[in-house]
Amino acid sequence: MKSIRLRLLLHYLFFVCLMGTVLYVGLHYRLEDYYYGKKVAIMQGTVEDIERLFRLSRSEDEALSHMEYLGYGFEGKITLIDRSSNLLLFENQGSWFLQGSVEKEVVYRGTKAYVVKTSMPVEGTRWLVYGEEIQGGKIAVLQIPVSAMEDTIGIVQSFSIGLVGIAMAAAVFLSLVLSRNITRPIADLNGIAKQMGQLDFRHRYTGKRKDEIGQLGNTLNELTGKLEETIDNLKKELDKEKNLDVMRKKFVAQVSHELQTPITIVNGYLEALSDGMVEGEEEEAYYEIIEDEMEKMSNMVKDLLHLSQLESGTYKMRMEPMDLTSLVRSIAKKFPVLAEKKGLAWREGIGEEAFGFEGDPLRLEQAIANILQNALKYARHSIRLEYAVFNNHAVLEIRNDGERIAEGDLPRIWESFYKGGGQGTGLGLAIAAGIFQYHGVRYGARNLPEGEGVAFRMVFPLGGAQGGPVGPRD
Repeated sequence: MKSIRLRLLLHYLFFVCLMGTVLYVGLHYRLEDYYYGKKVAIMQGTVEDIERLFRLSRSEDEALSHMEYLGYGFEGKITLIDRSSNLLLFENQGSWFLQGSVEKEVVYRGTKAYVVKTSMPVEGTRWLVYGEEIQGGKIAVLQIPVSAMEDTIGIVQSFSIGLVGIAMAAAVFLSLVLSRNITRPIADLNGIAKQMGQLDFRHRYTGKRKDEIGQLGNTLNELTGKLEETIDNLKKELDKEKNLDVMRKKFVAQVSHELQTPITIVNGYLEALSDGMVEGEEEEAYYEIIEDEMEKMSNMVKDLLHLSQLESGTYKMRMEPMDLTSLVRSIAKKFPVLAEKKGLAWREGIGEEAFGFEGDPLRLEQAIANILQNALKYARHSIRLEYAVFNNHAVLEIRNDGERIAEGDLPRIWESFYKGGGQGTGLGLAIAAGIFQYHGVRYGARNLPEGEGVAFRMVFPLGGAQGGPVGPRD
């Protein structure tokens, strides 16, 4: 298979040879006719000058006296003959010949001249002869020696052919350079494309060309970047699918484990009741325990349903404009009593400034309440809720003075079924995270100085900011 460089070179050489052939044929075969024709035109123009001279002169003698000046500008011989008397009126060189044989006829734009072979001034001398009758019955005969014309034609042909040869050599060299300059970047692009075929996207087109090849290189760079990004995303998706499969199996195992305990408890108490092993107040206590465990299972199933809907994107949200400050204040009113029942001090700091926010009040309350429930569970002595409005965001922070969380576990507390060393299902914070992400709320947890516990922080934006965990300094 011929390379594109070879094909380009052959095309260039073909056109160079074609042009060289045309120039050679023109110089070798057409130059003589062209040159003879131009000489005939000059002779015809000279005759017109002679006729104009006689027409403008006051007498024939005056015209003949000016013929000498006209003869100086003509390369050949001018002869003027009186037609009626056949007398020689004027000649500017040598003697006029009357004998000779016509070798060929030269026609230029309808004007005829003749190549005549004579014995003047020597045997075999050839002349290009043109004659024309002018006013007053005079005949003007103009002669140019053919030998001078042939010498000029030979010199022009030799010089032109040499020049054509040099031009063809230069054209061949330029063809080599041009074909190389065109095909080199194409070869580079081909190499990049082959690397792309091997899924190696490290190579890029680095040329500076502004033509179609440069545009192709830039397009290939864009394609390489997009392919690299797409394949990376596909790899991530595959890894994600694998991780999801592992997480799914782990999730099923965790759900089974979490449900197994209350089911076992309920089953044991039901067997005792069915066997009539308890009576009176003890029987009533058994029913209360069964009811409590059933409620736990019901709440767990609801939490699992909520979490599944959040992760699948089917969780129903009723978005509406709201005052976030009012929502936080209403939530805060519900928890001092719960804290008091657990012997905890409740402290809060809520600003008065309203903060417009679009969201689902019910779901946001659920998410914030989950974090407060978590704080109630782990606090030792007190819980503090702080809320403040800034220029373009509002910040809600909930602190409890419980034990600090291991730094490596801080990002994991938002995962489903993560409980650390505590009790419960580990679903509350995962549900809160899903709701916050849906609303574009940034959230996170950080350890406070030793003895001060843990702080949960939520940042509510004015606009549609991307949600996600926030770091300790956010």
